[in-house]
Amino acid sequence: MNKYENFLTCTLGGKHLKGFSYLLYILNHGESGLKKIYDDAAKHFNTTYSSLERNIRYYIEYVLKTNDKLFLEEMLDIKIGKRKITNKMFIKHIYKVIDKYSDFKVFCINEDEWIATNMDLEESIKIYCEEIGYIGSKALYSISEENIDKKGMYYPVNKEDKKRIGSLYAIHQDTNKTSFGDLMWHDGEIFKYISYREAIRRNKPEGKECFIIASVNYLLILKKKLRE
Repeated sequence: MNKYENFLTCTLGGKHLKGFSYLLYILNHGESGLKKIYDDAAKHFNTTYSSLERNIRYYIEYVLKTNDKLFLEEMLDIKIGKRKITNKMFIKHIYKVIDKYSDFKVFCINEDEWIATNMDLEESIKIYCEEIGYIGSKALYSISEENIDKKGMYYPVNKEDKKRIGSLYAIHQDTNKTSFGDLMWHDGEIFKYISYREAIRRNKPEGKECFIIASVNYLLILKKKLRE
């Protein structure tokens, strides 16, 4: 899967819909301008311009209904409900979120820490070891890449989230499956499950291309930051 298919499949869903395939084609060929690519896509899928546009609109409506509203707003930097979200607007915001961090990858180190980097893995590991004080033959027994659109982490909600969440009854967790937007109480604070892509957007230090994004103790670290 390329970066657009990965994002649509793992984060937004709806792969069974025609609009998914139509939108993916447009995202992959959109450099020629939206109207022209609509015409090209209609020819490619042997359908009409209006049918193509309608199915993409239906796909967008599906995404808005089946995903957490607050998560989508933050991820796509778009307000839901204020005004109608057009196909053009939706496509524009997907390009914005995907292209900005398309070079970043997330690696799990020794099953207890995660680094985000857009650098060569060998150089990233060197920086990681220097940052945490690994020296000599300190074992790095496990390094695995994570899908930044499929997997994620709990992150503290912001003040605006808290206002809109409202009460304790809004907190929900499915013990069998964790979905983006799920909320969790942890030691007096509310955390939201977000994708690694979204976590990179929120947490990337200025000027750093390789940084620790999470660890087994990161909830304690984030809680400390909230109280500072």
